[in-house]
Amino acid sequence: MLSAFEKQLIQKALVENAGNKTNTAKQLGISLRSLYYKLEKYRLAKISMQ
Repeated sequence: MLSAFEKQLIQKALVENAGNKTNTAKQLGISLRSLYYKLEKYRLAKISMQ
């Protein structure tokens, strides 16, 4: 359940930052490396490239 919330939070932040991963990580308060890990974990990596 928490992972679903985290996934939605990341998706929303990516949209708000127009796919910019650096700004998304800053907004979420996590490192860029952590964001990339989570993108892979939730299979959002390909979606974020569009």
